[in-house]
Amino acid sequence: DAATKVVRLSLNAHILSLRGEYSSFPLPVGTIVQNAQVIRVDPGIGALLALPPSETSPDDDAATAQLDKINHIIQLDRDLSNNLMSICEYKAASKVLTAYVHISKSIDPENNKSNKKGKPQAKHRTPEALFARHFSINSRVKSLRILSTSNLIDGIASCATAKSIVNAHVLTHEDIVPGKIYRNVPVIQLLDGGGVLVDLGLGTKGIIPAMHLFDKASHGNPDAGGDAVLSGYRQK
Repeated sequence: DAATKVVRLSLNAHILSLRGEYSSFPLPVGTIVQNAQVIRVDPGIGALLALPPSETSPDDDAATAQLDKINHIIQLDRDLSNNLMSICEYKAASKVLTAYVHISKSIDPENNKSNKKGKPQAKHRTPEALFARHFSINSRVKSLRILSTSNLIDGIASCATAKSIVNAHVLTHEDIVPGKIYRNVPVIQLLDGGGVLVDLGLGTKGIIPAMHLFDKASHGNPDAGGDAVLSGYRQK
């Protein structure tokens, strides 16, 4: 920890078995997963979701490598006298992929629109009672989207279940493809000079200059009430 100057160590067998490499999450960022199950709830903070088993089976080489790694973990567990891998429930649970959703990315606000002046609204905080109703132990989440797999040690992904994020065109600027047409892009702000600011998803914004709004000169307001949606937007 750079702030406290504390070095944290671990005796967990699955971490000692990394042999210098980091654990890898099999699902890439942006993947949408259906029907995950809530297995832990932290009130006011978030929830841990168990992802359903993958429908695609690994090839022979990948399966052999995975089996060797599991056997190595079991041996380390015995050497450390933990004996956790001898417990059937623990061994089965260690194979389950999990993702954590923060309360801020769990549910969309009821009115997720701009105000009449075309300015975005202040950040919304999901009420804890509403979060508790949607995320109870053993309940199912219709769909989630993987946002980050950077927790390299524990192998737990970060995800979002809010519909606006699950259906977002892009997650980061790296996802933007020049020449691609993005449809139904919400306008979030009017700019001086006639341009507009659009939201491609998860805070990734784009500017459309006035000269690229229409093929012909127009005196109309593309977003009179701040709630318009552009039918098409091409990345330059």
